[in-house]
Amino acid sequence: MRLLKIIYFEIKQLYSRWFIIIWLAMATYNIAIAALLIKHDAETVLNGVFYELSSFILVLLLMALSMVSTRSFFVKSAIDFVFTTQMDPVEYYIARAIANGLIYLITFVTFTAPLVRPGIDAAYYVLILLLLTSFFTLFTANALVLPQTLRLLYISPLLLIIILGFISPRLSPIYGFVNPSPTYVAYALALTAVVVATIPRRRIRDLASNAYEVLDVSTPLLRRSDVDTLVTHLPRSPWGIIWFTSTKVLIIRGERTNILKVLVPLSTVTAIVYLVITVFLSKVFMEFLAAPYQFGNWQGDFAVMTFIIIYLYLFMPLMFTISGERLWLSMSIDPARYFRLRMLARTLIVAITLLPWVIAYIIQGIYFRPAIYLAPALIAAILITPILSWLLAAYVGIPQVRELNIAQRPVVFTLRRTLIFALLFASLGIFMAPYFLALTAEVTHYGLLSTVLNYVSATFTALLMIVSVALFYLVVLSEKGRGVWSWLVNRLSEVGYV
Repeated sequence: MRLLKIIYFEIKQLYSRWFIIIWLAMATYNIAIAALLIKHDAETVLNGVFYELSSFILVLLLMALSMVSTRSFFVKSAIDFVFTTQMDPVEYYIARAIANGLIYLITFVTFTAPLVRPGIDAAYYVLILLLLTSFFTLFTANALVLPQTLRLLYISPLLLIIILGFISPRLSPIYGFVNPSPTYVAYALALTAVVVATIPRRRIRDLASNAYEVLDVSTPLLRRSDVDTLVTHLPRSPWGIIWFTSTKVLIIRGERTNILKVLVPLSTVTAIVYLVITVFLSKVFMEFLAAPYQFGNWQGDFAVMTFIIIYLYLFMPLMFTISGERLWLSMSIDPARYFRLRMLARTLIVAITLLPWVIAYIIQGIYFRPAIYLAPALIAAILITPILSWLLAAYVGIPQVRELNIAQRPVVFTLRRTLIFALLFASLGIFMAPYFLALTAEVTHYGLLSTVLNYVSATFTALLMIVSVALFYLVVLSEKGRGVWSWLVNRLSEVGYV
């Protein structure tokens, strides 16, 4: 009974009334439309459901990986009040995980309810629904409790399975919704058993008893000489300090490391692997991979998948890094100047990191013409996303993370957050529109239509670049963007930033 009361309390705390209403309305609409379409073109509906669910899971996994705090799951209120009682921390952890997992259940039912077939398949579907909801709920919760270094190792296998599912859907557990069977019931049961067995119970109890690390005698005290050494090595100009604090954010073995030393090699290696697969080994993949692949042009869809992953993993970390901001830093100089310099630094970091992928899309475009349109789309995203992500994060009200990486309050699911998800995928569609137009022209082979589509694609790309460069200039390089940054400072103050 106590567990149910805690779950009810957490649900009331995490979800606004309008959020539930909007999601239920969307669920009803989606179920009705899918039920009508499945009678006429079942295969298209099944494929669409699989890709939509896979994209949703991918977004949530990237969000979990992007959380700045290493104590993302427990907020200050739980640490200060709940953990001072006699309640078992693991019990509270499970209750909060179930409350967070409500979004999985709503989404799974929304997309997959029209697919249910009467008979034994319905029983398989219910089992898969319950098991996969439990699995993704606990998996996300476990990831948020772990430190960032272990979080990446923990999430990577599932992330790889979901990504491979875009290429070969039967590898993904989500395919069980499309084709319920005892095999996928066993698959979901095995995943759930693994995630239950890997609940970090010791880590949860340590956080509950020592979240502020006052009992950690193994950590040496910071000496005055260490502080003096750090201060003497800091740059003296505002730009130098902002560049230093933007790049030296990764802590490896107790020392601050330039994040570019990790991101640039990782981006370069993945871009090279992508080029090798799509250009030099395309015939091999056509024989060994494309044969069971029945969802369209594998090279075109592979390019789409990589761009979506890059864009989402670009947007999510950039959005959540605002939680580490301190308003008093921006007040030490002109706030507009501070945020303009911060955006310039963020844009340079993203540009340096993703340059190998821009080059990769250009090279692939020599052999597969539509791919070349992904290069300017990625450049436009590099210019706009660092700005847009923080403005949207402030609009949503991402809570500040203060001392010892503890969030001040939970992230509440509100109507604003629903709008942000819609805007995220709308912006992704705008960036990829030239590519889809060029891909249609490449596939159809209609003379006049292909010529028109290529012309429209080139024009759209030019407009996209002009708009993105103009926006970057006005907001970051020009004084005319002062009003934008004044709004950001005021908004962050409203949501409790200090």
